[in-house]
Formats: sequence, structure tokens, C-alpha cells
Amino acid sequence: MENGHRLTKDANEFSFWGDADDDDDDDAQNAPHGAIQTIAPSPLEANLIWVGSTTGLIHLTRDGSTWSDVTPANVPEHPYVNCIEASPHDANTAYAAVFASHGTFSTLYAPRDDHPYFYRTRDAGKTWEKIVTGLPEAGMARTIREDPGRKGLLFAGTTNAVYVSFDAGDHWQPLQLNLPTANVTDLAIHGADLVASTFGRGIWILDDISALRQWSAKLGDSAAQFFSPESAIRVRWDNYPDTPLQTETPASRNPADGAVLQYFQKSSAKSELALDIYDPQGNLVRHYSSHGVQETIAPPNVPEFWFYPPDALPNQAGINRFVWDLRYAHPTALPYGYFGSRLKYTEYTVPDHAIPGETPRVQPPGPLAAPGTYDLVFTREGKSYKQKLQVLPDPRIRISAEDYAAQMALSRKICAFMEDTARAFQAVVALHEEFDARKKALPAGSPKELGDAIADLDKQFHALEDGNTEAPGFGILNRDFGHDLVMVQSADMKPAESAYNTVSSGCNSIAKNIAAWNKLNAETIPSFNKLLKEQKVEEMKAAPVAPAPPPCSK
Repeated sequence: MENGHRLTKDANEFSFWGDADDDDDDDAQNAPHGAIQTIAPSPLEANLIWVGSTTGLIHLTRDGSTWSDVTPANVPEHPYVNCIEASPHDANTAYAAVFASHGTFSTLYAPRDDHPYFYRTRDAGKTWEKIVTGLPEAGMARTIREDPGRKGLLFAGTTNAVYVSFDAGDHWQPLQLNLPTANVTDLAIHGADLVASTFGRGIWILDDISALRQWSAKLGDSAAQFFSPESAIRVRWDNYPDTPLQTETPASRNPADGAVLQYFQKSSAKSELALDIYDPQGNLVRHYSSHGVQETIAPPNVPEFWFYPPDALPNQAGINRFVWDLRYAHPTALPYGYFGSRLKYTEYTVPDHAIPGETPRVQPPGPLAAPGTYDLVFTREGKSYKQKLQVLPDPRIRISAEDYAAQMALSRKICAFMEDTARAFQAVVALHEEFDARKKALPAGSPKELGDAIADLDKQFHALEDGNTEAPGFGILNRDFGHDLVMVQSADMKPAESAYNTVSSGCNSIAKNIAAWNKLNAETIPSFNKLLKEQKVEEMKAAPVAPAPPPCSK
């Protein structure tokens, strides 16, 4: 093959370097010496191998022993074959990235040809085409790869950028996005991710190229398109409470945490965008809008820069990307300390998973969606676009569908109890505030009977709102149910019997509080209103109707 080096093999594969024969003739000894720079075995034909050298030669074998010189005829002066890509779709198709090297030491400081030279063959190297339309004049070819998922979808790296072609290299366009100007030394496609190595600027990953795989010129003329998403893997955060990185710590961003959903708009929508996600049973899991609304909760005890902004569907011309975190909506959590009582701020005590600008504001989050097929409905200007999303289990986990269902059922029940206790707490607090206003309106020297009634009502309000360890009120119950949800959702497993018992105990406490609320409505408030009337103070309005006790069965 090439003087100086050759590709040899063992009994199983072509894998070793060997020296050229010692008895090469004088002509061979005087030939330019080079090295094999790139090796590209065909993924379709077992014995088909392409090799390219530092002296611009491309060779091909179909049997592992006989090599053919298939070098393109129109390579630049002092060619250097940096990369060959054997097509994953057609054994006779290959692509080559070639650049003009300095050649010899005498030309080291001469002007250098920095044009990109990319080539394509569709007949096993018999003929080659130069494919550079759309590429800038400056930027030497470094690497070229074809997507295994779509024939003709190419990615090319040069000494300063990345480019994409949807027609096997006939036309190119930039795919720079937020990638800094850098020498792109290689590209790789891993699943649905495009990975780029650079000289001096690190390794970069373009997460999820599924929209590029589905793109066509026809789509560019349509008003909108909702792309079929890649399957999402249900993976939990780790449970190690590591100290979060501060904003000044150099660190790359984490990959998307959930399902990447992408849609195209020829122009920004004039009305609200909507996205609805339904579980396999047809129940609504989440609703998102392009009008992000910041939830009103007590001020946090940490700086605002930790939290991500409100979820909102982007509304830009072009391809938009939104990430569903694979969770149901979070339950309402009241501002209580982890071990203590009611707070006037939202307490964040656990340091793990805090990432500047990406930390969930509301804790605990909703339950993680169980594996299955989910329906996605994207609505834009009155028209709905539908897709399916496959949520896959963590491949390291082996539990049954029944166990996933049991975990989800208990988690959803806990969330419902958190909503019940939050609503009841807020209703009781509103009534308590009205009671405090009546107290301030009472004249001085009120009778003892009224003072005793005030003390009794204060005690009942405290019991309903906070309570104690033995008889928790709505607020403490809401806090404890939040702990229960975190516990049940901490691993992929069927909930333990102790979890069911804990939730059942909390449910019974809700029922007791509702009974006390009903007694307050039926007896205590009317009696107190009579005493207020005697003092010529406006009576308290009728208390809200207490909700029905929840079922507490397993």
C-alpha cells in the first residue's frame, strides 16, 4: 500500500500497524513517506475498509488483502486525508475530509491553501465529487460524518466551525449555534446527540438532533411543525447531598433533564402557544403555555439566581425547543420548616442538585412519570399538532409495571392530600384573620364570657392550622405529606408497607381536623357571633364549608 506503513491484521480483525518490507526497492525508498491517518471500516460490509494517508492517498480493500488506490483526482497540492467516513447506509458511498498541508520544511512559511476540501464517492472510489457548496472559502476540512439515523444527513467540521447538509453534501449551511469559533478536530453521533471535539475549546455536545433528522425544505414552507420526539429515559437525580457549585465556578451545563420536545414555526405565533401532555390512560399530566407565570410563594432563604425562570414555551421563528421534566405538576407546599413550624419565607435546606439558574423553585416536585406512551398535543393559533412520546425505564432498574403503578398511585394520593391540606389551611387562615379583625373592633372592658370565647377560638384556630406532634393541623400535615412524597419518590420501587401506614395515618388526621372544622362552623362561630352582636360588633361571616373527609384506605 503506502511506503513506510501498512495496515495488517490478526486472525480476527484488522488492528495492527506493521513496517514496510525491508527489501523495498530504491524507487520505493525514494518515494514520499507518510502514515495512515484515518481508517474507516464499513458498517455494512465486513471486509470493506477505507484508509487515508498523510500524503493524500486513499486506498480501499474488500477482502482485507488486496488494496486499490482510489485517490480523488482533484485533491489540492500537498494533500492530507484527515478523515474518511464510510456511509452507514450504502457500502459504496464514502466521504473524505482533505486539507492542504505545508508539505516540506521549505514550504513551512509559504502561503497556505486553507480552502475546505470535502469529497464524496458513490461508486466505491471509482469517481469522487467535490462537495463544498455553501462553505466559506476559508476553513480547512477536518472531519465529516453521516448520520446513522438519516441517509444523506451530513455534519462537517473545519478549522473554525461546524456545518450541516441535508442532501449528502450537495449544499451546506452553518450549524454553529452557541459553539465558539474553534478548530473542530472530530465529530461523532451518539444516539441522537452530535458530539464535537475541538482543539483547545473542550468537547461540546448538541443534544438531540431529531429535528434535523426530520427536517426538509417542504417543512420550511409550512406555518408550523411538531417533531416526533426521541424516547426519554426515566432517570432520577442521585441522592448524594453534594455541595452545589457557585456561580463563579467554571462548569458546563447539564444535558436536558427530561424529554426534549421540538417544534418549528415559520414566524412567531401571534396568540398563546399551548402544550398538553396526557398519560397512557388519557389523564392530563401537564399543561404548558408560552405565557410563563411566576408562582406566588413566600420569599426564599437563598439568592434568586439559583432558580430557573417560569416554564414557558418559546415563541421564536425557526426551531424551538422545550424540555418536559417527566414529572406531574408539583403539589402545593406550605412554608413550613423541615422540622419546625410555620415560616414567613420558603426554606431550602438540602444542598444537592442546586444549579445556578436551573434549580426548581417549588419543592417537592411532582411524581416522576411512569414508563409508557404519552400523548403530546401542541396547539398553535387554533391548530393542534399531535405526537407520541415513549418514556423508557432506567435500564439499570428491574421492577414490574405493577410496581411502577403502585408507586404512582400512592404518590398521586399524597399530592391530592397536599392539595386538600393546603386549601383547608388557607381557608382556616382567612377565617382566623377575620376573627383577629373582630377582636380589634371590640370595645374595652368586654365581659369575661367574651374573653373566654376569644381564647377558645384562638385555641381551635391554632389546632386546625398547626396543631402539635400528636394532633397535627392542616399546615403540619401538608409539611409531613411533602416528606412522604420525597420518600416514596426517592427510588424506583414499590412503596414499602411503612409508607402506606404513614400516609394512612396522615389521612386519618385530615379527617379529624375536618370534624373539628365542622364543629367550629356549627357551634363555635354561631356562639361567638351572638357575643359580638351584644357588643354591637359586626358578626363574622359564615365559615367556608369543610371539604368531605378523604378515603383513607390503602
